Amino acid sequence: MGGSGARKLGLPETGLYQIEVAALLHDIGKIDIPDAILKKEGKLTDSERELMNKHPEHSWSILRLLPGLEKASLYALHHHESFNGSRYPAGMKGEEILIGSRIVSVIDAYDAMISNRCCRRGLSHEEAVRHLLEGGGTQFDSAVVQTFVEIAKEEVADVFAATGVGPTAVI
Repeated sequence: MGGSGARKLGLPETGLYQIEVAALLHDIGKIDIPDAILKKEGKLTDSERELMNKHPEHSWSILRLLPGLEKASLYALHHHESFNGSRYPAGMKGEEILIGSRIVSVIDAYDAMISNRCCRRGLSHEEAVRHLLEGGGTQFDSAVVQTFVEIAKEEVADVFAATGVGPTAVI
């Protein structure tokens, strides 16, 4: 979310590197998940879902070994926690979840929603933002969502124009 987003959330810019690394590498643990599960077009079985839900722990176990990335490894570990405590791996909620994890959660969800997958087309930017806003206070930290949406309003057209994919309209 960059320096302006950190300032809006009251974070010191010195901690942004750890959040940036976690945002980029939070799913590195999927390297331990079989391709048959990662690329499966239908619904995962309970055992497949259980295995998939281990990827944050695998990400943590990889990133924590890299000098200086201890915080990033924790942000990756908890990026699937929900603000209401209903998700994994630890069932943490609210302020128990490190702010870096709450930020990575929103970034990851947005990316997942707008990306084309083997079994579905990505959502429009507007639709993804609507889902994020609906999830504020339950799945996501509302303050993080609001900050993300403000930044997205300013930057989404430039990002889509630079990548050549997605809409160019701003919400």
